[in-house]
Amino acid sequence: MTPIERALNLAPVSTAKLRAVDITTLDELSAQGWATVWETLVLHFPDANNRNPGYALFAAEAGIDWRTLSQAQRTEVRRQQLRLSGNRKRRSSA
Repeated sequence: MTPIERALNLAPVSTAKLRAVDITTLDELSAQGWATVWETLVLHFPDANNRNPGYALFAAEAGIDWRTLSQAQRTEVRRQQLRLSGNRKRRSSA
C-alpha cells in the first residue's frame, strides 16, 4: 500500500487533512473515490471547496500529474465542486 504522502499531487497540508479523515493510503483514496473523499474533506475543512483539491485528488487517484488533466476531466472536477457548493448551502440553511 502506498502511503498517502507518496501520492502524486498531494502536498503536506493536504495529506494531513486526508489523514484527519482517515485516508492514509492511496488505496483508501481509490476505494472511496476522489469525489467522495473530496466531499468528506469539504465537510471537515470547508476551505477545501475549491478546484485545487479536486484536481489534486482526481489526478492522485489516476496516478497522473494534475497539470495533465484533460478538459473533460477538469470539467468533471468543476461539476463536482458545484455539487459540493450546493450541498453546503443546503446544509447551512437547514
